[in-house]
Amino acid sequence: MFKKGLMIIFLGLLMLCGINAIPETVYASDDYDITVFIGGKEVSDYYEEDNISVNVDNREIILNGYEGWDIDIYTNLDKTCTFTIRVNGKNEIYGAGGNAISCDNDIDLKIVGNGVLNCTGKSTSYDVSVIYGARNVEIDGPTINSDLFMRFCEIIGKFVLKNGTLNIKSEINISDYENNGKRHVFTKNLFVALDSIELNDNKVNISYYYPEKYTEDMILTNETSTGYKEYYYMFYTCHHEPEINSKNVTVNIPDKVKDFILLKKENKVQFSFVKEGKLYQTYNPNEIKGLSWDDKNKTLTMNGYNGSWIGIGCYSYHNNIIINVKGKNVINETEIDYFANDRIYLAFAFGEYQNSLHFDQCDGTIKGDGELKIISGSIGNRETRDSYYYSTIQSIVTIDGASVVFEKMLNNSFHVDGFVMKSGNVTVNYNRDYSKYEHDNSVWLGSVIYAKEKGVKINGGTLVVSYEKLADTNITYHINSIILENANEDFIGKNQYEPIDIDNCSIIIIGIDKNMNFDKPFSYNIDYSDDEIGYEGDDLKVNIGSNAHIVYAKTSKDVSRIDINSFKATLDCTEYLYDSKAKTPKVNVAGLVEGINYTVTYSNNIKVGTGVAIVKGIGFYDGTINLSFNIKANSSIAKKYGPKKGSIISDKVLKYKVVRAASEDGTVIGKLSVIGLKKKNAKKITIKPTVKIGGFDYKVVSIKNKAFYKSKKLKKVVIKAKKLKLGKKVFAEKGGKKIKIFVPKKLKKKYKKLFKKYKNIVVK
Repeated sequence: MFKKGLMIIFLGLLMLCGINAIPETVYASDDYDITVFIGGKEVSDYYEEDNISVNVDNREIILNGYEGWDIDIYTNLDKTCTFTIRVNGKNEIYGAGGNAISCDNDIDLKIVGNGVLNCTGKSTSYDVSVIYGARNVEIDGPTINSDLFMRFCEIIGKFVLKNGTLNIKSEINISDYENNGKRHVFTKNLFVALDSIELNDNKVNISYYYPEKYTEDMILTNETSTGYKEYYYMFYTCHHEPEINSKNVTVNIPDKVKDFILLKKENKVQFSFVKEGKLYQTYNPNEIKGLSWDDKNKTLTMNGYNGSWIGIGCYSYHNNIIINVKGKNVINETEIDYFANDRIYLAFAFGEYQNSLHFDQCDGTIKGDGELKIISGSIGNRETRDSYYYSTIQSIVTIDGASVVFEKMLNNSFHVDGFVMKSGNVTVNYNRDYSKYEHDNSVWLGSVIYAKEKGVKINGGTLVVSYEKLADTNITYHINSIILENANEDFIGKNQYEPIDIDNCSIIIIGIDKNMNFDKPFSYNIDYSDDEIGYEGDDLKVNIGSNAHIVYAKTSKDVSRIDINSFKATLDCTEYLYDSKAKTPKVNVAGLVEGINYTVTYSNNIKVGTGVAIVKGIGFYDGTINLSFNIKANSSIAKKYGPKKGSIISDKVLKYKVVRAASEDGTVIGKLSVIGLKKKNAKKITIKPTVKIGGFDYKVVSIKNKAFYKSKKLKKVVIKAKKLKLGKKVFAEKGGKKIKIFVPKKLKKKYKKLFKKYKNIVVK
């Protein structure tokens, strides 16, 4: 780099003299500090010799007939860069007890071209690889043949065979000495990519063979002296299960070891539980009352669970574990108390900070229509930051539909790498006796959501945080931000952290009082462990959208209700064919939950026409949304009619004669004429414009002659029908008892004229 600096100064002097030596873009920025070694010897940035050329500015090595020792590529970058090896013609790299191609963890390596690359190691007794150490590797084009390497690749990210062919030979290691008449077999996992492996239907030929010292009489085993059985895998990942088309992968393994060397790991999930204060393990949650496990869909159903700590670990692949919550469920950590300055540390595989519902090397999605109550505990994952490997096992917890209630809280409710809330309800109650946690008349309370580099995204749902019932008002409470993200650049790279993002949701904070030290609801910290400094509350990393409802209230009764119209409401179906059955399309109000945040009723939802779903806010929500849907006539169903013309039908008060039959689907509205009283002693009646009798819809069009002629007790008649034909002597003869008739205002004049001769009839 010193020589390059002198060259740049020299060229600058030339340019001052008006001499344009080379274009400005030829020289690399100091941001890209890359060093290349060929056969252990550092080469210049522009090296060309022995059918190999290196151009650091272009970040490329070209092989064209190369035959020689290993290639090493290193960088001082603080971010990932791409380096390409282009393979032309036939080439050969000798490992000589080391890796054929080595890169550091900030390099994405691409191997391209249409040539052939043969890689030959010295012996499989050396723990070496054809490709070692890169972040991601992509092979696009060449044929690569390898022999005498323990591994083909060992990288921290993704391996992709985009195009090309791999022919791999691997010598099986056999111990020199017998143990109980058997010799131990040991090798390595052939492809190791911690994130994922994608072969994309390209040809991969793998052949294992015995070493020269092997003889037919040897008895081989994978069992160690301690009784542990070792298994080896051709394709080994931690984050995603390898994508392998077995038709394009051919494998040849000697019979004696074929049970020891497997294609890939089984996708297993391990469960652990605390019972009666003691930790124990089980691989079958179906043995636990209130739990059931669906391994195929990686779904744990909680239905009536009432117990303590649950740990879920994925040590094969990074799965997304679904927690399907039904009914009422409780995880009670009261006996395993979490003190303010004394977190529980269990010497157990799941790590240091134990959570009531604990996800290790897996994501967790909590959904369903039930409730999960957690008493004095938390939800989260282990806190481990020790290597780049950490980035492949970080866990994200998602709330999507379920109701999660935290009671008697002290520390963080969610202690996670990343948190997502799409829908559902989370309620956090600080309602325990805090006097035993008091120090200098103060108590420190944790955040509701404490997240690390994977960020916080609340884009739906309702979060309620209540300090309303704090036990001792004489104590000063120091309250962390409701949401606190604490990112560390040393493990994720500069500017790679996720922000706090809040929108289309409601956050309700109840009970903040004068005896509480509460700064702000959301804050962001970034740590730099190298120099032990950090900064807090970068507003650029806290995004609050226009539809984020953040409400403060002294008590739950004082909470200003949120209009449900602020959230998008949809129906799962808006078109139906008539089939005589009620239509109840599923309502979705974005982020909210039916029965907790809103109710749904239906009208006009059986017959042909426009039905309506009526959505009303409840709880912390109010307002009404009407959603329409159509019920269409169904030509494939024969139209059914009600009582035929001339039939006599009745409701509770009146008797009618059918003038026109009504259809069951509502496309034909029937017509009726009022002919008298069903209830003979009725004192008041109402004649409506339409009636429904026996499930059929009718329009009332007339009142027959003398319909109420002998109804001597009738005193009040309300006529609501605006178009009604009246027969003769409908009510009574002249001089009968007084009857009041109430009619629509616009028809009052008409009815007064009609009954002018009848002094006993008063039209109002």
